[in-house]
Amino acid sequence: RGLGDVYKRQVKIVQPTKYEEIMKEPVRFLRENKSVILNLEKVNSVDSRKRIVDFMAGVCAAIDGRIVRVAECTYSITPSTVEISGDMLDGEEF
Repeated sequence: RGLGDVYKRQVKIVQPTKYEEIMKEPVRFLRENKSVILNLEKVNSVDSRKRIVDFMAGVCAAIDGRIVRVAECTYSITPSTVEISGDMLDGEEF
């Protein structure tokens, strides 16, 4: 394993179809210091989408991370070691 691998950052794309699918994998990724792109387009229920975002916002608070809405149904969720910059939807940081 080379020194360059130590600094490699990983981004995981997650596309759940229901609330229950969000509980394990994305949380593990964040705890492993990996960023998550959360696409909620396949979640049919608006209530389920809200529950997922609320849950992930809580996870972010616990790890001092950040969740930002970057598109209609897509969120960037990052650990504290990652800085997000660029064009984002106004007022959509949690």
